[in-house]
Amino acid sequence: MNQDIAKIIDFLYSEPTIPEELLMQIQGWLNRNEDNHEVTSALFNLWDEEYGKGAGEIKPEAIERLLSEVESRNTEVSVTRKPMWRRIIGYAASLIAVIIVGIGCYIAGSGSAGQETMLITAQGSAGSFTLPDGTSVRLNSDSRLTYDADNFFKDGKRWVKIEGEAYFDVTKDKNHPFIVEMSDMDVQVLGTSFEVRDYAFSGLKEVVLLTGKVEVTTPGNAKPETLYPDQRLVYDTATGKCNVESTSAETYCRWIYPKLKLENEPLGDILITIGRKYSVDLDISAEVDTSARLSLTLANDDLEDLMSALSYLTDIDYSITDNKLSVYPLP
Repeated sequence: MNQDIAKIIDFLYSEPTIPEELLMQIQGWLNRNEDNHEVTSALFNLWDEEYGKGAGEIKPEAIERLLSEVESRNTEVSVTRKPMWRRIIGYAASLIAVIIVGIGCYIAGSGSAGQETMLITAQGSAGSFTLPDGTSVRLNSDSRLTYDADNFFKDGKRWVKIEGEAYFDVTKDKNHPFIVEMSDMDVQVLGTSFEVRDYAFSGLKEVVLLTGKVEVTTPGNAKPETLYPDQRLVYDTATGKCNVESTSAETYCRWIYPKLKLENEPLGDILITIGRKYSVDLDISAEVDTSARLSLTLANDDLEDLMSALSYLTDIDYSITDNKLSVYPLP
């Protein structure tokens, strides 16, 4: 390992706010690319300018500048090594974006009273965080959570706003209900574990309850819908219809684990887990035999590679368009 890589890793490990999982991702990327001088030299030089002299406080704006300059150099060298450079820098950009969240989010929200704190995960990355009341939250790819750190218990309630997908394990506090604000509905709890999904690209807003009890308020319904464990609420923004169904909540929430070993599981459950893990809308043809069982391990594979392998193991074909994964039988 060259000295530049060792220096960056040592620096990151000195920051206690960075999750261990993220540290391993960053170290893995640096190790894999340490021999690619063209790619790493730009990142190392820019990093050294900001942090190489042992700068104390990490400033989010400095890391944003770093990311912007790396992307700028991406444009300059793309003529000679476009495919490899774009792929590697895209991955690096994701990691740096999560770093902004992991080590800069509380700084970003501490400038003045009432200023919102924002937690962000980049495309293809996930992150774990702890809120001021001790509630733990896991953000899926391309998601953001905002809250007022200076006035978290606003009007006797705990308020957060989510865009994307998140899993919550809420600290019990009967005197301060926990409110998750989504674009088209609100979820209220006292202490429970559940997940919500509210991506801009999807017309479906979802709440899946693992433990406890939640109340969900949707447009056009004066009375909140109460959910119990292993229930899933889906609100269709196009039709305005709200549907509650019984399900295996664990299947929808397994994306929170970085590595998941699935043993003799129905194809339908595996596809649901894949859809959640990769933050895509899932469209399964009625002609697909979702009861077929198989075993596999989900880690951080590319979605295209994973579906190609799954297609080889089963009698399915697939297509990936924008943020939608369609699954249908082989011709």
